[in-house]
Amino acid sequence: EQDMTAEEQQAFDSLVAAHEEYTVVARELFTSKQSGDTERAEARLDEIEPLLADMRDSAHTLEGAAVDDKQAAVTGADRTARQSILGLSAVAFVSAIGIGLFVAGRIIPPITRLSEATEAIKQGDLDNDLDAHVEDDELGRMIDGFGEMQENLRGVFSQIGTASRGLKLGEIGWEFE
Repeated sequence: EQDMTAEEQQAFDSLVAAHEEYTVVARELFTSKQSGDTERAEARLDEIEPLLADMRDSAHTLEGAAVDDKQAAVTGADRTARQSILGLSAVAFVSAIGIGLFVAGRIIPPITRLSEATEAIKQGDLDNDLDAHVEDDELGRMIDGFGEMQENLRGVFSQIGTASRGLKLGEIGWEFE
């Protein structure tokens, strides 16, 4: 029931015909032997040898075609599997890059702003306020903590300024909060 080429079909038909002829000759051989007609039995035996050779040739031709078909199927399946693996790998690679760019886009700008604000404080500028971070994650808590620290530093420097002005005027009754 497989699809066969013309050559395969011809070999198969030849095999079937040789088998049918072999069956007829073999029956005559056994009938002749049972009836004691040795001469006719030997003649039929001589006819069987070429039929066997024809059947072997046809069988080998079909076997070779089956092996070739199997090899072609394996090669096709292998090619399909490799293409699927390459396609899936490409999709996974592009997805990983996309996810990486998305995450980097969400993390790098706030870190850059925090770094710039830290540098500004190092230079003495306490008025460089950070925008609040949208998400309540580690980075958001760090930005909130930095803002509170900045506000506390403003308060401390304000009190130090007040104390300094008071000392210049001779007032010593002030208190730090």
